[in-house]
Amino acid sequence: NKDSSDADRILGRSLMGQKRFGEAVELLTKSTDQTPKDGESMRALVQAYVAAGKLDEAESFLAQVLQANPDNVNAIVMQGMLHLRKEKLEKTKKSFETAIARVPTAFAGYLALADYHSRMKNVDESIKVLQQGISAAKDKNSLRFTLAGRYGSKGQFDDAIKVYEEIVAEAP
Repeated sequence: NKDSSDADRILGRSLMGQKRFGEAVELLTKSTDQTPKDGESMRALVQAYVAAGKLDEAESFLAQVLQANPDNVNAIVMQGMLHLRKEKLEKTKKSFETAIARVPTAFAGYLALADYHSRMKNVDESIKVLQQGISAAKDKNSLRFTLAGRYGSKGQFDDAIKVYEEIVAEAP
């Protein structure tokens, strides 16, 4: 049940904080088995695998998640993050592009691809991806805040201010 799954996830995260990764993976696997569609449990389990240095297990788990639901944007993005951690840069970029292609209204793929381009020192491409995401995604503010930061990093303060003004103008 959901309450038991939440308790397992909370305890699993606590065990991670204590660096008891084996026990954390065990509890978080149980939590994920109980509520397979719960994104929080999935993220926590992947984080536990990564913290334990078990990147292959994390990758295998995400492959199972994606086999069951190929449009799970969070799983696709996490898969890209694992590729990045393993320094598989082309696979990283491809994962983030896949997330956008599969669910163009979800901001996570745009944000991840924009961050990838920033890491590759291509701020202009990062800005372009963020602008595309703002046009397509439902949750625009996460992308807007990031875009304003990118403009600021390039010294384009007027552009950054315009983005902040758009956020404020749409605030309830």
